[in-house]
Amino acid sequence: MERLEDFIPHLKQKPTITETLRFRRATHDDIDTLRHISKSWTQKELTEGEPFTEEGYLASIEGTDLPPIPTATVDQQVTLIIESVMLDRPIGYTELYHGYPDEDTLWIGMFVIDADDRRHGFGKTAIEALTLLASDYHLKFMGIGVSLKNWTGLKFWHSVGFKTLFSVHVDTPYDASKHGLIGILKAL
Repeated sequence: MERLEDFIPHLKQKPTITETLRFRRATHDDIDTLRHISKSWTQKELTEGEPFTEEGYLASIEGTDLPPIPTATVDQQVTLIIESVMLDRPIGYTELYHGYPDEDTLWIGMFVIDADDRRHGFGKTAIEALTLLASDYHLKFMGIGVSLKNWTGLKFWHSVGFKTLFSVHVDTPYDASKHGLIGILKAL
């Protein structure tokens, strides 16, 4: 039985490999990879109201992009590069945090597959692999916040089992330029 407190340290220290994907911890050497993959999400600013930033890439790698809870620590956050084993190159990345909104949940802070590699099953396969890994550590849920303007993302997350609505956040007062976010969970 895997110890829950070892989940994120395991991901930070040891690459996880499936038949088709490899997950490894992002380092400062991966800034250009993060930048390239992020820029392929051309709808990011439209759906979330802000672009990716250099500070954001650094915060992601250094583990300082933490959830809004007082107990958040860098020890529980990791950014992973997702690589295709067959293509032998990065195809995406994800930011993960164990402990938000509670100890039973693995939170996906960011999940981006390069535009050139979408619609090939990489995203679904990556979520399936992360689901199995989280289950091995006896986590009960995975969660993500999705912009209400990100219809493609909402459809994807629903298709991979994120179906339980647990929070809604909207900018007020509302107008068409404002943004909203829903938190959705997947039971493991």
